[in-house]
Amino acid sequence: MRSILPFLVLFAGVLAPAAEATPEAKPIPYPLKTCIVSGEELGSMGKPVTVVREGREIAVCCKGCIKTFDKEPAKYLKKLPSTPAAKP
Repeated sequence: MRSILPFLVLFAGVLAPAAEATPEAKPIPYPLKTCIVSGEELGSMGKPVTVVREGREIAVCCKGCIKTFDKEPAKYLKKLPSTPAAKP
């Protein structure tokens, strides 16, 4: 009967990196009630689209605004408060 020890050692080596991995930090929630690109009220054009960019949630009124945001993200990120509001 062959020993399963070499198999277990190999298998443990494969799993070890996964155990050491740390979960990604949660993105900062989107604080506005309007689309960061168009200024339209979120939900006025259907279900808002939310993406994560630079560690922040970004909410827009439609997929087209994501493309616009991605062309000049710094321009739109200026509209957000520098620190998220504390939740009571």
